[in-house]
Amino acid sequence: MSCERGSGPMLHGRERELARLSGLAADVRAGGREVLTLRGEPGIGLSALLDRVALERMPVIRGHGVRQEANLELAGLHRILGIEAGADRLRTGTRVAALLAEHARNTGLLVLVDDAQWIDDSTADVLLFAARRTVGAGVGLIFAVADAPVHPRRDRLGSSTVLGGGLPRIRPGRLGEAEAGRIVDDRVAELPPRVRTHLVEIAGGNPGALVALTLALTAEQRAGRLVSPWAPLESIAVSPPPVSAGTRAVLAILAVLGAADLTEIMPVAARIGGSMANLAEAERAALITVTGTTVAFSHPLARIAAYAAAPLAVRAAAHLAVAEGSDSRKDTLGWHRATAALAPKEATAAVLAAAAGDLGAEEAADALQRAAELTPDPDRRAARLGLAAAAAREAGQRTRAVALVYESHLPAMAWSAAWAVVAGLEEVRLRVLAGQCVPARAQAERLARDCRRGELYGRLPEVLEVIAACHIGAGRYRDADTCAREGLSWAARSGDGVGAARLSAVRAWVAAVTGGDVPPGTGEDESSPGAGAAVLREEDGSPSRAEAAALREGDGSSFEVEAAALREWARSAGYAASGEWERVLERPLPDGVLAVLAAPDHVEAAVRLGDRAGAIAVSLRLEKAAALIGAPWADTLVTRSRMLIAGGSAEPPPREGHPFDRARAALSYGELLRKARRRGEARPWLTEALECFERLGAAPWAARAAAELAACGSPASTAAQATGSGDDVVARAGLTPQELRIVRLAARGAVNREIAVTLALSPRTVGFHLYRAFRKLGVSTRAELAGLVPPDHL
Repeated sequence: MSCERGSGPMLHGRERELARLSGLAADVRAGGREVLTLRGEPGIGLSALLDRVALERMPVIRGHGVRQEANLELAGLHRILGIEAGADRLRTGTRVAALLAEHARNTGLLVLVDDAQWIDDSTADVLLFAARRTVGAGVGLIFAVADAPVHPRRDRLGSSTVLGGGLPRIRPGRLGEAEAGRIVDDRVAELPPRVRTHLVEIAGGNPGALVALTLALTAEQRAGRLVSPWAPLESIAVSPPPVSAGTRAVLAILAVLGAADLTEIMPVAARIGGSMANLAEAERAALITVTGTTVAFSHPLARIAAYAAAPLAVRAAAHLAVAEGSDSRKDTLGWHRATAALAPKEATAAVLAAAAGDLGAEEAADALQRAAELTPDPDRRAARLGLAAAAAREAGQRTRAVALVYESHLPAMAWSAAWAVVAGLEEVRLRVLAGQCVPARAQAERLARDCRRGELYGRLPEVLEVIAACHIGAGRYRDADTCAREGLSWAARSGDGVGAARLSAVRAWVAAVTGGDVPPGTGEDESSPGAGAAVLREEDGSPSRAEAAALREGDGSSFEVEAAALREWARSAGYAASGEWERVLERPLPDGVLAVLAAPDHVEAAVRLGDRAGAIAVSLRLEKAAALIGAPWADTLVTRSRMLIAGGSAEPPPREGHPFDRARAALSYGELLRKARRRGEARPWLTEALECFERLGAAPWAARAAAELAACGSPASTAAQATGSGDDVVARAGLTPQELRIVRLAARGAVNREIAVTLALSPRTVGFHLYRAFRKLGVSTRAELAGLVPPDHL
């Protein structure tokens, strides 16, 4: 007998079952008597469900049946409860009832029996008898029964009471693709998408099969290469199916096909001497099911065993028979012949290489590399390796691509599937440049879908960066940050350091504008983004940097230069938001489009620091760059710069351009009017700026607009709305922009975790900011904070 409390397993797709088990446990704690059977196919997760229910706040007695003891009377009772039964069944049952009632006193008791298909009739009868005799004590009895073939030495399997339909039953089904994928993600982090998809497909929704497949993954498969679509099955150590050798060969063919019609499998099986007798034997062994004319494995683990346990020669014969005897697609036909090949052969390699043009980048890289391995001619082999390198690069497998380039001694060749995305990206960038952010985003999102469909994962960071730029132009900063986060995850998968640097800079700009935490990877002490872009580490045995450069031919160094410029733009935006104008001027002004974006902050910094000549010089540079773009948003930035230089004599700014830039122009004009003592004229502009900043979530700029409104002598309610306070205490407390945002949300009743989700912070960071804000405001509770910030001023 073992009383235990296990550790909680991570379960996916079992919400209904867990709710039922939790309700059972609650009834038992309340003094009820509950009996339940969990039943399902092997590997479906019955033990995991027992692990979870064992965490309930009550004593647990747990045991399991043993196949070798299934015929021994009351052997299960001794194994589960540790007691030796006498000949008198009634006395034994009474003794067990007393034991269960003792353990259940005041708290309730769960008795969990795993592998209950192997307990004997007498044990099941005694346990059920005892459960019925513990009325009011609170005892729950759960049997977990795995479906299995009939025991060869018995007419039936286990207790008729347990296996029959007389007890309440839960039957967990197979998982959907999403839940199965999450199991793979839990066990193998950052698995390449194609490998992940194959595991989910092969496992057929069975958690046990998923676990077996993830444990058997080779280092090559974890890195993204599948020697064939059936490669995940080859590495699993299993016992062969308990049937004749001829039937095993036919099952290997079915394992290759996955499922088949009788009219398809029988001609193929005949090529290796198979017949209907082999299918009949497999059906008697419960390895397959025949529904109408469709033949399929009864369980995913049966398919895995049929393929994994087959000798290499049998697998090769099965693939060759399928290639010659079925109507396979061109790409599948090539894979079958390549998997059956035991030596280089140009005809086989050519079929597989030709099929690669219609595949996604990940699968094409596998196909071309395998075709190269089967190519006898060295020059043709090198060319196919170069194509494989190009496909691997587009799939985001940069390290693998460099190794293929090193092996081929040729640069990576063009991979045609990527050019449509490249051309589409250029068109999207032109639309963004013209200020057409909404149609540009729709087009870029289509490109992202094309990248996922074509397995062009190496292009996703670039595409997602463009989508983030569209969101920024439309003032959708949270969406922009979410996009950049996803792009960073893809860049991390592929080792794309430059792409990661660019996306980190985008996130840093959003953080600067909204007052959020600056993401890691954008600090002052960093080396240049290009340093992180190298795929290689030049350890012993790795290719040289020259070969890495050959791989990246066509990327150019401009991408790295732009990454550095993006980071400088983000830093300048952060210094401008916090009013550190000296530090803005310390940052180098980038060239090109980024000069138009960054120059207005430099102009404002120079004006505020009294350097009119410097401001004019930067403004002229801005005007030249904006003239080449010719878009309204660029003209708005030019107007704002001219207005800052003109001072009190400036003309009103146009209400054009991106929302943030319009608000900045309105704020600057309102400041100029206020300084010229034209407060009545300043208030509408400052109010417009404040409202826009608040809609965008640009907290530092909203605080600045609020301060200007207060300086204009605006009504208390207006200033309060701007600063997030209904009392001058908040306005005078000296809260930072981030503290202002957190205080406003906390005053609405949001808890730290909700605030963290809203502002993309950690709960710990929120707590730290609230602690500092409470000290500044002189309050100690959220109730006092809510009183300080009335609802009409939130």
